[in-house]
Amino acid sequence: MTQRHKNYFIYTFFVIFIFGNIFMNDQAHARTYTAEEMSANPERLNGMTVTGDRLDNVVFKDVTLKNVTFKNIRLSKFTFTNVVFDNCKFIDICFYRGELNNVLFQGGLFAKRSKDIAADELIETSRIMNVVFDATVFDNAYFTGLRQGSLFLQNIHTTQNYSGPGGIFRGKDIFVAIRKCSIKGVKIVQTSGNSKIYAKDSFFDDSGFARTSTATYVDNCSFIGASDPGDSNTLVFINSRLLAWVETEGDVYFYNNTFLVKDGPPRLQTGVQGSDKSRIYVLSDKRAVAPINFVNGNIFLRNLDWVHPVMVPWEGQEYIKRVDLQNVAIRDGGLWEKLHLLSGQWENVQIYPAIDIADAKIENVEGYNVTFPEGVPWIGTPASNTSIRMRNKPFDWPEIKVPTLKDLGMEWEWPVITGKPLP
Repeated sequence: MTQRHKNYFIYTFFVIFIFGNIFMNDQAHARTYTAEEMSANPERLNGMTVTGDRLDNVVFKDVTLKNVTFKNIRLSKFTFTNVVFDNCKFIDICFYRGELNNVLFQGGLFAKRSKDIAADELIETSRIMNVVFDATVFDNAYFTGLRQGSLFLQNIHTTQNYSGPGGIFRGKDIFVAIRKCSIKGVKIVQTSGNSKIYAKDSFFDDSGFARTSTATYVDNCSFIGASDPGDSNTLVFINSRLLAWVETEGDVYFYNNTFLVKDGPPRLQTGVQGSDKSRIYVLSDKRAVAPINFVNGNIFLRNLDWVHPVMVPWEGQEYIKRVDLQNVAIRDGGLWEKLHLLSGQWENVQIYPAIDIADAKIENVEGYNVTFPEGVPWIGTPASNTSIRMRNKPFDWPEIKVPTLKDLGMEWEWPVITGKPLP
């Protein structure tokens, strides 16, 4: 045998030995427990790999579990109260019709690996109250059927291999708080009913929220790509960076935001599609640049340079009900082709250069101090008269109050979960 063959033999033996020991060590720490055994002494699970089939009525209370791997288990009618899961892994686990009260998942992993488990059956639970996920990784896993409780997401920076529809967390009548997260390529939550969403200091790229909620409040976040905040009765963006599409039947408040642009072609900027009943406010304390487009709604802009605005009706959208402008410069042209604007009042407005209003109708617009520094406000051939009826005194503007968290019934505190009995 040559030295080369000897070296190859030694190397192969070494690899088999190492991986064999890893496998045997993992198996030595893998056990199957009954629900009664797990409930009676949960801390015995620390550092173990726990496997099994179906377990009913598992109860964990006032306990911290560390470095536990749960595999191939269906937990039904479980109750977790004041529990910390520290760096625990849940692989091919189905949580079904249980209750989680004051539960923290610190780090760790939720993953669907088996092809025998349908993705929408992986994690289904009922009631949640003060459930926190902090720096947890989700690998093709998601929660469905959450209801009547509160969910807190923190330091979640990626989601891997997600193939399911909708959001990772799906619930009805729940409150969701998100902070210091960075989510790309997947909706993080999907809500319905009387649900409310609060997001702060987070980054969403081709992400956001799905379906509907009663209220959504976004503070100091980035929404870029195809990110979507979902449809809310009230949607508030404050101090955020936006390149997103907003489609809603409710009211929208943009306050002191930065609107981003992606140069084209085509040129991409934030767009809002409202309804006849929607009130859409774009407000700034200081003069700000706002490249933003609209499809329908009752629109109010204040203290802005409205850059290259596009207001072109989509199929089924015959008109924009109202556009009110106060201290606004409409800059860099724009496209209002085939627009049918029904009403508005404009005060301290400049239009330059001219806006394309081919086949457009602009009706019932009153103006005070509306000027055209480059001579004319419009180009193209409108479908009817587009003159602005001037008046000789300013308008009486109603006070606009941006809703606060308190106004929206979203006052809360981030839960502190210790896994220890209360004194």
